[in-house]
Order: sequence, then C-alpha cells, then structure tokens
Amino acid sequence: MMDLNILYDMDAKGRQALDMVKRLRVWRKKNRLTRRQAAAVMEARGVPVDVMVIYHWEKEHKTPNRMSVAMVSKFLEEFPVITEAPAFGKKTRLSAQDLAEIRRLRKEDQTLKAIGERFGVDESYVSRIVRGERLSKVPGVKHLSSSD
Repeated sequence: MMDLNILYDMDAKGRQALDMVKRLRVWRKKNRLTRRQAAAVMEARGVPVDVMVIYHWEKEHKTPNRMSVAMVSKFLEEFPVITEAPAFGKKTRLSAQDLAEIRRLRKEDQTLKAIGERFGVDESYVSRIVRGERLSKVPGVKHLSSSD
C-alpha cells in the first residue's frame, strides 16, 4: 500500500509548480513580454530556460521540476519589473519585386551577405531565394526559380 504522505508531498510539489507557472504567466503579461523575450531576459540573468519550455509549461503540456520551480521563483521575486527587454522584430516580408532584385543582384556577383544586409534578411535566406528553394509567401508567386 502506498504511503499517503508521499501522495500528499507529490501533490504539494505539483501545486508549487503550477503556482510558479501561473506567476510566470502573470509576470510576462505585466511586463508585456512574449515567451521569446521572457526566455531571453531570464537567460541574460542566469536562468537558462528555453522559449519552448515556457510554452509547454504555460500550456500545461509539461510540469517544471523542483530545480526549475526554485530558480524561476527566485528570478520572479528578484526581477518583478523588466524595463529593458530585447526587441525581436517581425520577419521581413519581401515583395515580388524584392525577390527579383535579389536574384538580379546575385547574377551580378554581389555577395549573399551584402544582399542580405540590404534587404534585412540572413544570407542563408538569400541563398535559398537564389536557388529557388524558398516557397514564397508573396501573393501570386507559388514557387521561385533561379531561372526567370
């Protein structure tokens, strides 16, 4: 037969974890932080937590372990207000004209890095555009080809 004290202890730990997640969610909303920003702020202050971990905790897919509960709880007590959070911009939307210009510039032997800097995208993204491997989100363009 299982000891009822063990069951109570497990239940108490579960409540502590759920309480911490609730406080984390309230803290994020109060500071107007996305999960990504929250993870970055916590990482910068010595609490190694991944954005997907926060997601799974908040969606109740996973329960934080005791160490996580202790670290995050201490963090939330020490940093109730965040005044400087990283700004993650929205992904750059490229128009059909931009895509054509990228391919033209590459044919003129401009570097992937230079093209990427000009359009605000990573050079690997420019490479995929040039090779025709990028599925377009540009209305009316189904797939890009390097042979236009």
